Amino acid sequence: MRFAILAGGPTAQLPDLNDPLFSDVQWIGVDRGTLVLLERHIHPIKAFGDFDSVNAEERRYIASQDIDIDYFKSEKDYTDLEIALDWVLEHPHDACFIVGATGGRLDHMLINVQMLVKNVPGKFLLVDKQNSVTLLCPGSYNIRKSTYFPYLSLIAFSPAIAGLTIEGVKYPLQQAHLQWGSSLCISNEIVDDEARITIEDGMVFCVQSTDFDHAHHFFDGK
Repeated sequence: MRFAILAGGPTAQLPDLNDPLFSDVQWIGVDRGTLVLLERHIHPIKAFGDFDSVNAEERRYIASQDIDIDYFKSEKDYTDLEIALDWVLEHPHDACFIVGATGGRLDHMLINVQMLVKNVPGKFLLVDKQNSVTLLCPGSYNIRKSTYFPYLSLIAFSPAIAGLTIEGVKYPLQQAHLQWGSSLCISNEIVDDEARITIEDGMVFCVQSTDFDHAHHFFDGK
């Protein structure tokens, strides 16, 4: 089972929700993201939120759509997105895409990226128009070359990363060290069909990205 969660972030940062990347997912709406899904003719299997980001008419419309909705008060200890992610963790899944979680408030975006730690390695992927982000723990990984996202970057999540090897890329590394604040692994490019990444100790964000002026071309098939 593959899930995709649409949170309530700015729609300008959304990828094409009808892209083949999402062809076989079960959609989950979070707060205003539920309305956005319905407006794009996608019917979510589940929704979560306090729905304080929609007006009364929009809330009635959402409630009329035969969706299994869990309502929450605005005053709570966890964000609507974290509640949705915890629900996914309780169900068998191969992957979960997190969409609509970037742009807008910086505090929301930073915690949304950090929440990838809930399901490592690599089962939670945060995706927007310019980026695909996941979190890798010690182990070996094959990262496919992407037409959408030509750049590959690794950013330290742990204070220090040991035994980092990257092959199949423009700038390979062997048994390297990476630490907080280092830009050593920014803006690499995959030159083989796949990049091969090995991490002996620590965790890294794996980011595949594109420049803003190219983003719309990737998601409209150009």
